[in-house]
Amino acid sequence: MTFPSIKEIVERYQLVADRSLGQNFLYDLELTSKIVEAAGDISDRDILEIGPGAGSLSRPILAKNISRLTSLEIDPRCIKALSYLKKFYKEKFNLLETNALKFKIKEHFQKKIIILANLPYNISTELFFRWIEEVDYIDRMVLMFQKEVALRLIAKIGDNNYGKLSIISELFFESRIYMDLDPELFYPSPKVTSSVVVFKARLSKYSFDYRKINNLLTVSFNQRRKKLKNRLIKTIPNIDELFEKYSINPNARAEELSATDFVNLSKHV
Repeated sequence: MTFPSIKEIVERYQLVADRSLGQNFLYDLELTSKIVEAAGDISDRDILEIGPGAGSLSRPILAKNISRLTSLEIDPRCIKALSYLKKFYKEKFNLLETNALKFKIKEHFQKKIIILANLPYNISTELFFRWIEEVDYIDRMVLMFQKEVALRLIAKIGDNNYGKLSIISELFFESRIYMDLDPELFYPSPKVTSSVVVFKARLSKYSFDYRKINNLLTVSFNQRRKKLKNRLIKTIPNIDELFEKYSINPNARAEELSATDFVNLSKHV
C-alpha cells in the first residue's frame, strides 16, 4: 500500500500547527523510522503513542509486526486526517480522541507496554511524572523532548542539569539520549533543538515510597543553592544524625546528593 506523503496529508487536511497543543510536524519518514528503531524489537507488543498528528511516527510503528498501536490525539482535525491509516490497518490501529493527561494506562492495557511519542513540549514533563505513577505497566519508552529537558532527564550527579527530574528518572529508568533533531526538521520549526530519549525500566529497582521521595526532592531542590541540611530540618528533625549515618557532607547542597542518598533520607520522612 502506498500512502500519501506526510506533507500531502498536512496540506490536504489543512493541519496548520496549533501552538496551544504544542504541535510540530515531522515530514521525514526515514527519520521517524529511525526513532522507532530506537525502541528495539517491538514485535507482538502493545504500543502507546501520544499526539500522532499526521501519522509520521504512527506509520513506521504500524509497519512493524506489533500487536496493536493505541494513539491518543486531542485534535479532531488530526483524527480525520488519520482516517487513511485507520481504514488500512483496522483493529491494529486504535485511534482515540482523548487528552493524554487523563488517559490511564492500567485501564487499557493488561501487559507492559512500550511508549513511542513525539511529545507536545508544553506537557512533556507533566506526562513523564504521570507515567511514573503507572511505571509498573511500562517496559520501555522512546520520547522526544526539548533538549534542555532531555539533558535534565539523563543528568548525573555533578552535572549542572542534575536535579529532581534527573533523580526521579534515575530511580525508575536507565536512560540515554539517542539523537538530537535540529529545528528545521520540523514544521513549523520550533525555536529549540529536540532530543529523542530512550528509557528502559530498571530490572534492579530502588526500594522507596514514591510519594515520600517526591515530596523530599521538591523541598530539597526548591532552593538548591542553600545547604540541604537547613532546608530539611523541619521535614526531618534528626537530620544531623542521618547525615552522619549516611556519610553525607553536612554542608552539602541538594545537587551534591545521589539518588541513593535521597532514598535513604526519604525513609525517615
